[in-house]
Amino acid sequence: MQPQVTLFPQDLERFGFSANRTGGHMSRSMMLTEIKQLQQTLPLDASQDDFRSAIEKRNVLAKPTQSSRHGSYRHLVELYGLDVQKPLFRAMRRLAKEQPADLPLLAMLCVYGRDPQLRHSFKMIDTLSPETPSEYEAGYDNVVVPREDHAASPPQIW
Repeated sequence: MQPQVTLFPQDLERFGFSANRTGGHMSRSMMLTEIKQLQQTLPLDASQDDFRSAIEKRNVLAKPTQSSRHGSYRHLVELYGLDVQKPLFRAMRRLAKEQPADLPLLAMLCVYGRDPQLRHSFKMIDTLSPETPSEYEAGYDNVVVPREDHAASPPQIW
């Protein structure tokens, strides 16, 4: 049985959600380092063309080749939209300006709205429990270390 991927209706694309069957996670991570750099470099009202210019022409992400600059731009558009006309991306940028430490969580929420594979993986993650090891943890015995000082706290990841 093929897993069912949750797709958004196309009319939500104007808000920044993606109705595509695939997303940026097919070939990249969330590119958190890059989105942090762009958040620090570009003004809140930067247009999509401003993002493209900053990444491809000014090389604010310090990519070694033109090809890697273009690929980074393309993947960042897939992940985040990079368009302040889209409320999802605009909200992430504005909230991260007020609370920069929250950018990783805000980025996750933005990407969640744009990447069906990430949304689908959350269904599996939701079934996991910190108290019960699962088959997903096989081979990682020394990675997850339970905290003894706070029994109700999630485990520390080393």
